[in-house]
Amino acid sequence: MWSLVFRLALLASSLFVMWNFAKAWITVLRAPKKAPELPPMSHAEIAARVLAEEATRHVTAIEVAIAGLADEELWAATEAFTKSVNGLKDAMLAEPTYYKRAKRHLGQILIAAEQTVRHFSRHYSATPDPATRRQYLDLAAELTTAYTRATDQYAQSGAADLAVEAETLKELLRRNRL
Repeated sequence: MWSLVFRLALLASSLFVMWNFAKAWITVLRAPKKAPELPPMSHAEIAARVLAEEATRHVTAIEVAIAGLADEELWAATEAFTKSVNGLKDAMLAEPTYYKRAKRHLGQILIAAEQTVRHFSRHYSATPDPATRRQYLDLAAELTTAYTRATDQYAQSGAADLAVEAETLKELLRRNRL
């Protein structure tokens, strides 16, 4: 009798294992679910992201050049500058429609700043001249101010365009009422 019970238990457990094995293979072989499709990005969004990635590379190169000098005051000035660049970059990514207004600052000016910082880093590491150091600190402060101002203008330009669109819409509504 015990051998019959044992055989039935063995048969039931093997059927249970085979059933779970078959379910696992069926789920593996079933076609995968499609990921939800994202809405297509506009040209402005793509261009803004590319511009932001390039700006990030330039900012990183600037930070690496200054970090190699191991000077806290130079690093603090550079950090303030990179925060202002990141502020403009974030504003542009939040409203990519007007990316062309930030293109000059996140492109040409930032490339020139990177080249200047690399040149300064090479020169200052070879000959630590206090006048050169002061000149860099002044340049970093001026760049920080310029990028902060550019961020403010970028934000205001979007608000100004919104005000013009709202005024145009109000005028159209007034005309339709008459």
